[in-house]
Amino acid sequence: MSDNPQSGDATLLDKYRETVLAYEEISARIAALLEANEGGTAKMTDEEYLRYRDMARRRDVLYDMMKRLEVRLLDEA
Repeated sequence: MSDNPQSGDATLLDKYRETVLAYEEISARIAALLEANEGGTAKMTDEEYLRYRDMARRRDVLYDMMKRLEVRLLDEA
């Protein structure tokens, strides 16, 4: 265990970076799925639409996590 605040900041920053990368990855997957379906959901199969909605929910959770981590990082700065 470390009482060094710098270590906590680094861990928090690493978590933020991981979250950003995950967010960008899922956003790219959503964009690719939309692009493959003429930019929208109307022509998606039921399976594609369910996958799209699941990815969108996960993207929303990651976005929320990113914002919460940003606040914590800025508060500790």
